[in-house]
Amino acid sequence: MKRYACRNVVMPSEAIELIHKNAEHLTPVAMVAIVQEAYPIVMAMQVYRAWVAMTQTFWQQDDLQIPSAHKLLRELRDYVDVLSPSMLPDGVEMLCWGMMKIAQRLMGKVVEIGIDATLSAISQGKRTKCLAAWAQCLKNTYDINPVFIHINKDMAEISAACSVWSTKISICWWHMQKALREQLKLRRPDKNEHEGGKDNEPEENSKLPRSSSPPAPNLHTANPSITSPVSMPPPAASNPLPASWNETGDFKLQATIP
Repeated sequence: MKRYACRNVVMPSEAIELIHKNAEHLTPVAMVAIVQEAYPIVMAMQVYRAWVAMTQTFWQQDDLQIPSAHKLLRELRDYVDVLSPSMLPDGVEMLCWGMMKIAQRLMGKVVEIGIDATLSAISQGKRTKCLAAWAQCLKNTYDINPVFIHINKDMAEISAACSVWSTKISICWWHMQKALREQLKLRRPDKNEHEGGKDNEPEENSKLPRSSSPPAPNLHTANPSITSPVSMPPPAASNPLPASWNETGDFKLQATIP
C-alpha cells in the first residue's frame, strides 16, 4: 500500500496577521505572493478566504448580493453612475453602473465597443432583453453610438446590439474559428450529398470479387457529328474503319486500365 507524506496546512498566526495588516490596500492576488514568499505552505485559497472574512465589513452592506452592491455603489456616487435599466423580463434583477470620470470624457466620441456576456443561466430571450436594456442605458447616459461592435458570436448579444444601434457587427476571429471547428466535429459527411462519397460504378460491378487486375471496361461514346442514322459509303481499302463501327455512326472503344 502506497503511503503519502502528510504535512500541517493550518495557516500560521503570523500569516493571518500579515493578511490583516495589508487587507485594506492589497488585492488577494497581490497578497498571495507576499504571504507565500514568507510561508510557502500556505495555499492561495486560504489567503483568499482570510481576506474575504477580514474585509467583509468594508463592502458588505446587505445579506443579499444585489442590494448590497447597490448600496455600496450609492456610497461611491462621486465616481460611479448607477444606471436604471427598464423593460426587464420577469424574474430578472440587474444592476448596471458606469465609471463616471472615464465615460463622461468619451461622450459622443466612441466609434467601436466590445461586448462579452458570459451568463448562460437564463434563456436566450431573457438575455437578449437584459442586454438590450443595458445597451439602451449606455446610449442614453453617455451618448454612445458605435460604428463597429465586436462580439463573440453570441446570438443574444447580436440581437440586443442590433435592436439598440444601427451598426456593423464584427465577430471575434477566435470565436469564429472555434465555432467552425465545433461544427465540423458535429457534422458527419453524407455520402449522398458530397461528390466522391458515392461510387460511380453500377451496383452490379461493386459485387464483383476484387482481383489484382480489374476487368477492362467497355466505354460507349457517341459521335457528336452524327445525330441520326445515315448511309455511310464503303471505306477505302487503304483506310478501313474500325471493326466496332456500326451503322449509326457510333463506335465502341475497348480500353484496358492497368
